Amino acid sequence: MRLPALAHCKSGADRAGFFAVLYCHFRLGQPIAEAARQLHWRYGHFKSAKTGILDHFFETYLVAAQSAQNQGETLAFIDWVNTAYDREAMEQNFKPRGFANFWVDWILRRE
Repeated sequence: MRLPALAHCKSGADRAGFFAVLYCHFRLGQPIAEAARQLHWRYGHFKSAKTGILDHFFETYLVAAQSAQNQGETLAFIDWVNTAYDREAMEQNFKPRGFANFWVDWILRRE
């Protein structure tokens, strides 16, 4: 395995953070719960802003995986994405809020 990896997003931490989580999960073998720690304000990620939909995305998977585990089953992340992930429902259920949204949209001027 060749390390390190570099990902850049011209507008900020949203796509780079998403890449970081996926890289940590698929390339480094970290569980999603651990890999999702890449989505942190010290890396330029704001959970309460629109970019927080990434947190919501991974948290929704973790809830589904826990539910499957409680039933004695496993639910791999990629299987959840391919079978249960619903983009429209995800977007409807997530609402950015507060100062973080203002900061990201108007001060930092991210997409």
